[in-house]
Amino acid sequence: MQKDIYDRLADKYKSGIYGLTLRGIDPEAMESFKEALKIFFTQDEAALAVQLQFTPETIADLCKRIGKDEREIYPLLKSMAKNACVWEGEVQGQKTYQLFEWISMMENFMRRTDEVDPFVEKMIKWWEDFKLIDDGFEIKPTPLRTLPVGVEIEKIGDVLPYESVHQVIRKQDYIAVAECYCRKPKRLIGQGSCAYPLEVCLVFGSYARHLVNYGYAKRLSIEETLSLLEDCEERGLVHMADNIKDITWLCNCCGCCCVSLSSHVKLGRTDTTSSDFIITFDAERCTEAGICGNCIDRCQVKAIAIEKAGDLPIIDYDKCIGCGSCSYACPADALSLKRRERSTVPYEEVSKLYDDITRNIIKQILRHPIRRLVLPLFQKRHRLNKRR
Repeated sequence: MQKDIYDRLADKYKSGIYGLTLRGIDPEAMESFKEALKIFFTQDEAALAVQLQFTPETIADLCKRIGKDEREIYPLLKSMAKNACVWEGEVQGQKTYQLFEWISMMENFMRRTDEVDPFVEKMIKWWEDFKLIDDGFEIKPTPLRTLPVGVEIEKIGDVLPYESVHQVIRKQDYIAVAECYCRKPKRLIGQGSCAYPLEVCLVFGSYARHLVNYGYAKRLSIEETLSLLEDCEERGLVHMADNIKDITWLCNCCGCCCVSLSSHVKLGRTDTTSSDFIITFDAERCTEAGICGNCIDRCQVKAIAIEKAGDLPIIDYDKCIGCGSCSYACPADALSLKRRERSTVPYEEVSKLYDDITRNIIKQILRHPIRRLVLPLFQKRHRLNKRR
């Protein structure tokens, strides 16, 4: 029996780089995802989408590969690009198109949504539930990394270019800022009391151009970007980016809303983000200055606590993500960043990063007899180095 086009499209998303993040979704939630696909794509668009790649392709090459006429598919591509289901880029003056990974599609749906109806409310609940999925697998290597507070990292010296948020920003040729897709949906439904600003998600390069062209983001200069980052650091937000050297995005995250940090706080997951730095604590300085507790209020992952009034802060080093936010606001200079004994180097390409994550999950499956039953399906969904 031939699969429905939307079932085929859902399978397509499972085969992408971020497809493995759908593994913990139960059948009911998967049906909600398919319902979203029916809203996002017409049948004709869905039929074209299943033939697209997750890597850029010129329209001429696409037409040749799938045997379609440009006049037939161009309007569909433009419509999907407008809805941020397809990424419209450019290489050597030629337009390119690729299917957005499912998570980017959902992120941009949240960005373009300003009113709540039953479907939007259902999708927001789906998104919030997704943040707290814990399937028992350890994620190695971490998909994200923390870039420490700019002022604090400069105190360390001998910092690599990809470790300094200031150096990372100054090398970008095109920067845009978009609304936070974690914070906005919670605010739309009046959930929680997070008062941090919405326009804090930075995107770079071709992705930034696409979002600006279709009204999902606005362009920033380097100086405007650095000013925004300074404001985020003042507020105690955490700089998070993809775990690759040339990052494609940088968010300014809070522990109450962020996909990664909320799972860190609520589920105790310390395997979603990494940093080559960790905090050190000078108890004598803290005592001499008087224990203020600023660090506890600033820590987005609740890695610092005081057991009772008058006690010194206690740092849980397993939870510390090395963001430097606590040291930034310490009046006694009792907290400072230092490099961890074991350093890690970010990946060159995001596809290699997720290939290694997938391999490590397969190893975990092999160690559990019951989980071995899902191995053939998992391997089918995630064909290493064979991206469609």
